[in-house]
Amino acid sequence: SYNEKDSSFKTFVTLCVTRRVQSAIRKDSAQKNRVLNYSLSVDDKEDDEVGYDMYFYFPKQPSPEEEFLDKEQNKNLKQRMKELLSAYQFEVLELYLQGHSYSEIASRFSKTNKDIDNTLMAIKRILTSLKNEDL
Repeated sequence: SYNEKDSSFKTFVTLCVTRRVQSAIRKDSAQKNRVLNYSLSVDDKEDDEVGYDMYFYFPKQPSPEEEFLDKEQNKNLKQRMKELLSAYQFEVLELYLQGHSYSEIASRFSKTNKDIDNTLMAIKRILTSLKNEDL
């Protein structure tokens, strides 16, 4: 609250506004209420009316065309990766992307964790060349 003895009104207002803006940015960044931000009310009440509302969440659904294009792009990317990587590298990459640990992958191929790390680093170098390609 404002106290004339502690500071000027201008300083008080500046501090209040700054803190409100920072708080709004923090809340937006947290995306805590993401579901509510993208939901629609079932009730036709005005925003200033108080009441119990039911909300439905409607996430953005890709169109059939977007889904088809995404699948085609993924298929082309996977094919290009198979061309660039050895069968061993491709399998290591698939296992890693499925969430397997270095130890699990290493035991499957009778390799060390360092071997798997080196393989993944080599894969990364190879696949960075794909970034600029049109698939």
